[in-house]
Amino acid sequence: VERAVYDLLAATQAEELRRTVFEAADAAALLRERMHDAGNTTDLALARDRAAREDARVDLGRAQAAVEQQREVINGLLGLTGDQTKWTLEGTLPDLPATAPALDAIETTAVTASLALTAGRARVDAARGQRSRERLRSIIPHLGVGISVAEHDDKYEAGPAFELGLPIFDWNSGGRARARGAERKAVHELTASAIELRAGARAARIAALASYAEARHLRDVVLPLRQQVVEQLVLHYNAMDADPFALVTARQQLAETGARYLDALRRFAGAMAGIRALERGVMLDLDSNPQRALAPSPIDALH
Repeated sequence: VERAVYDLLAATQAEELRRTVFEAADAAALLRERMHDAGNTTDLALARDRAAREDARVDLGRAQAAVEQQREVINGLLGLTGDQTKWTLEGTLPDLPATAPALDAIETTAVTASLALTAGRARVDAARGQRSRERLRSIIPHLGVGISVAEHDDKYEAGPAFELGLPIFDWNSGGRARARGAERKAVHELTASAIELRAGARAARIAALASYAEARHLRDVVLPLRQQVVEQLVLHYNAMDADPFALVTARQQLAETGARYLDALRRFAGAMAGIRALERGVMLDLDSNPQRALAPSPIDALH
């Protein structure tokens, strides 16, 4: 649920960015149409700008649908129906922490906390216990203790009774074989679970650190450069030394870079949710659209 809320926050912000891109493309197409009506541009340029506007319209529609789809994901996870689905979501994705998270010990932590491995070890112990019981049955197939009552001279006498079977014809070879097979299966399943958990923990660490590095580079380097391009083009445009379409294009590129940063931020938040799940003993799937140490729980933003 935590990761799904982060996905919805990202989808909502992405919709806003796609709306900005569409508005810029629409403005460029309208300007090109006026220029075409005045005979100051070509049919080819007009067709290109109109096509760009319609592409942006499609992207905006897809972003709007993604928001609604992600809302339904949360409804399904929380079991909401009817009027319960009319909740609203406040806030944005949490900002990046000042430094990359320290995740060197996540593999060991995940193994120690894993509920799946705890259950697997219990199954192995149970299988070994069953194998011991089947081995004992091959030696003593029947053993009983109770009370015996006998009649002697019209009197009843009671005493202890023992029943002991001897494996003359049946050494319980089938039962022992089944028990050995069940034990080997439990051991192999535990080994496979441990390997998958360790690989999942390492993959979660890689995903978290890679998305953090990507988001930080986009925020600290690429976005400021894109913003600088827009600001310089505004100055040149005001000095009548820049094509207005170049300014529109620069604003679109700034919005696209913002969308890339938003996606990296979403993946980082989702990866950290997976890390915290590992620390609580559960391994989630990797980001399929995929922390809270960064900000208060996004669940608190639901009303």
